[in-house]
Amino acid sequence: MTTEQTIDTDQALADAVYEFASERLLAGNSDEEIVKSMVERGLDREAGQLIVANLNLARQKGFWAEGLRNMLYGALLTTGGAVVIALNRDFYPAWGPIIYGAIQFCIGATQVAMNQTSDKI
Repeated sequence: MTTEQTIDTDQALADAVYEFASERLLAGNSDEEIVKSMVERGLDREAGQLIVANLNLARQKGFWAEGLRNMLYGALLTTGGAVVIALNRDFYPAWGPIIYGAIQFCIGATQVAMNQTSDKI
């Protein structure tokens, strides 16, 4: 077996292990249950814990990014509604985007606050 084939095989194995763990995580299994099931299939405990920790960090970063996106869209909607009110002096059509944008901004701020990580994202 050549070095390139070995690397491909190792990558395929790593992908399969991460896919197995992510499926269990999405199914609602606890971290300990996932690690236990990987140990039962021949992976050592430390590697299983590292894989679960990496998946949790990736999920947390995804929620954090989604929160930032919600904050941006909320701020844009609120600002757009305020501009419409300022330019047209017609208050009623612009209140919808202002209220919706403020709610979306608050949801995003909550997502960001709840998903801060210890390392820089």
